[in-house]
Amino acid sequence: MSLEDDPMGLQSHNFGPHVSHKHDHGVQFDGGLDSPAGGTWSDLEGSSGVQPEHSEERTQEIIDYFPGAAETYRMGYTFLTLFNSNEYSVSRKTNIYYPFSCRKDWEVASWLLHSGLSMGKIDTFLLLEMDLPLSFSSAKELRGRAEMLPSGPCWMSQVITISHPTKSPVILYWHDPLECITSILNHPLFHDQLDFTPHKVYTTAQRLCQIYTEWISGDDAWNMQSALPKGATLLGMILSSDKTNISVLTGDCVAHPLFISLANICMNTQMKPSSNSFLLTALLLVLKFIHKNKRLQGVMTDRLKHQCLDIVLAPLKQAAQHGVMLSDPVGDSRYCYTGLVSYIVDMPEAMMLSTIGGKMSPITMAMYKQFGDSFCHEPQMKSTTLAQLVKFCLNGVDKPFWRDWPLAEPSHFFTPEPLHHLHREFWDHNAKWLIYAVGDLEMDFHFSILQPITGFQHFKEGISKLKQVAGRCHQDIQCSIIAINDNDLTRISAALDEFHVNKDAIIAAGVCRGKGNKIITNWHILKLELMQSVVPSIQNSGVTSQWSTDSTKHAHITEIKDPTQSSNNNNYDPQIYEKQKVTLTGTEYSSDDEDDAVVADTNANDDIPAEFLSSIQHVGGPRRAGPNATLPFEKVQVWFKLHLQSKGFHDEVQNVRPAQTLNCASPSEPWTCGHYDTVIVNTDVGFSWPSSGLLGHTIAQVRLVICPLGKMGMKWLWPDRFLTYVHHFDIIPQGTNGHDPGTQMHLLKRAKHSCGTWMGDVVSVSQLQAPVNIVARFGAAASDHLTAYNSLEHVLEFWLNRFWDKSTYFPLSL
Repeated sequence: MSLEDDPMGLQSHNFGPHVSHKHDHGVQFDGGLDSPAGGTWSDLEGSSGVQPEHSEERTQEIIDYFPGAAETYRMGYTFLTLFNSNEYSVSRKTNIYYPFSCRKDWEVASWLLHSGLSMGKIDTFLLLEMDLPLSFSSAKELRGRAEMLPSGPCWMSQVITISHPTKSPVILYWHDPLECITSILNHPLFHDQLDFTPHKVYTTAQRLCQIYTEWISGDDAWNMQSALPKGATLLGMILSSDKTNISVLTGDCVAHPLFISLANICMNTQMKPSSNSFLLTALLLVLKFIHKNKRLQGVMTDRLKHQCLDIVLAPLKQAAQHGVMLSDPVGDSRYCYTGLVSYIVDMPEAMMLSTIGGKMSPITMAMYKQFGDSFCHEPQMKSTTLAQLVKFCLNGVDKPFWRDWPLAEPSHFFTPEPLHHLHREFWDHNAKWLIYAVGDLEMDFHFSILQPITGFQHFKEGISKLKQVAGRCHQDIQCSIIAINDNDLTRISAALDEFHVNKDAIIAAGVCRGKGNKIITNWHILKLELMQSVVPSIQNSGVTSQWSTDSTKHAHITEIKDPTQSSNNNNYDPQIYEKQKVTLTGTEYSSDDEDDAVVADTNANDDIPAEFLSSIQHVGGPRRAGPNATLPFEKVQVWFKLHLQSKGFHDEVQNVRPAQTLNCASPSEPWTCGHYDTVIVNTDVGFSWPSSGLLGHTIAQVRLVICPLGKMGMKWLWPDRFLTYVHHFDIIPQGTNGHDPGTQMHLLKRAKHSCGTWMGDVVSVSQLQAPVNIVARFGAAASDHLTAYNSLEHVLEFWLNRFWDKSTYFPLSL
């Protein structure tokens, strides 16, 4: 068992190892993509007559691969091939640090280039008297040597001709997006993180229940592959754009970067900021038109953005139409087609990019008066939107960038983004309804007396007055406020259906309110209508967590904000371009986690005595020592904190969760009753967590961790040197499935002996399976005597909070 010092994060579960199905034999291509520009591919499922020719079984799951997809060919190239083909490669044979003189020279240069210092400050630094063998004496010489390194995608610029005057020059800076994709596809650290063959995963051989995880396992990847020539490789394009402020306090300077990535990359790797899987491909124009009509200014701005996207994304459109030969990390060539599978944006930008005008959904045909309907409206297909543009003009954009992209369907590539579509919907509406219904004072008091958990935010002042609430804050509130396969999709749909059945009660209670605390009596909520698109999106493109903005927000900092800090605060775009030109080839890719891990070995090599082993396997039974019994130890080491890793529900082998800190500290200020966390404890070796759920497991509170020290001169025979003293909780049966019908959670109470004392026991640390969250059952109103430091010690009953974390939600739902 590993005890790692790494804070637990709310990361999505991964579906195990990625399987890439390759064929070594050749294939002849029949030409380019036959579907017409502007046509759709969503109706191609099954139309090609292609049926899975084989399947692979892995951990009782059946995988059907698309036959004849992702053929590989020789005569490709690797990253090192390009590196060694540089004009200075001959010089690097004698000096691996060329164009720098030695290792120290390179280290100083690398630090200066990544320091964010301006050229003037670098010159000042180099004027210092230092005994260093530097090959450069000024910032200009340093930049010149950096540009001699093997280059990445080259920057290009173009002056955009427009018919109306603007307050600043109209110059577009961008990389060729196909070069960016080539750079990502060819990078050696992604060699075992790429999946090129569309496949469908089923839980059983009968194929009654399909599992959706990565994009490549969704219906869209299968349908797109059906539209391609035999042997072609489908590359899924991910775009992301969002305005970001680059001036500090004053200046009103805004950048609008466009990032690109590859959906074929393993989801967990792609979402990791250190992987640098998103590359900056363009700086979209943020201009102010000189025109007295503000509405017309907005229309011209929107048209300009689509015009810029047309220019930047043209190579990808051509590759989607005709295909292009690209090399993968191992040097094999692939005949690739580039389909747009996700464009990660916030809601206002999605409305602009979809060219939908007025109060309409960018994904479906629903109007604002239909946002509260209990069913999913028809999707807003590309052909429908283009026909409406001719007739109604919609938002004024006449040439949307996606109009001539064959493998691009707006109703599909505007995938639900967790922050804006899910967490913001919860905070803007659901949380506000609950606050109005319960009362802000009572709600704030309940949150303030919840016991703090390491790694999660504690709201000591409550939640009703929170300002500038971020995505992580939304998640932490959701973990406590309620105190994916086909079956899971059914649950999602059922939960949404249940809301629509009972939503009139929210209106009747008067808790649906808008600005000025004004009561709202309608359901004209766009985010509510978008909830209907979550299940179709998962079926089409895989789980929603892979379209998170976390990685792109990090890229905003490293690629946009950091370079502007070393600029002269004037005309930012060219300076960002110059900074990128120098540092792009020095981008660091990391295949390992950056967090330092402290690992404690809890398994020794010796055997524990059988009679003692049997006495510590179960919780709650009294054990009395014989009259002549002696302990094999006299001293113990006491530990007040431990780090516990748990397994993912959907893949127990590959998906090991980050370590979570468990506290078991004795009473001290302000924890006058002690600080003790709760865990799942295994009590029967015939059952395993998390696949068995609570069968063979119990809920316990860790009170102490000890490490017995053997007597001098005695043989020490303990494989589990760490033991823990725990207090046990009993589950109070509720309803037909053991859950409370209202909250769908287990109700707990402390286990007691007949004399009324709490029931405790000593178990091996290896029996601890996963952290778990329990919430005190406060009743209609919480006692004024409770605080965050004593609420778990003075309340009699508790809720087993299965909504606290997705890794425990599924096993606690069994």
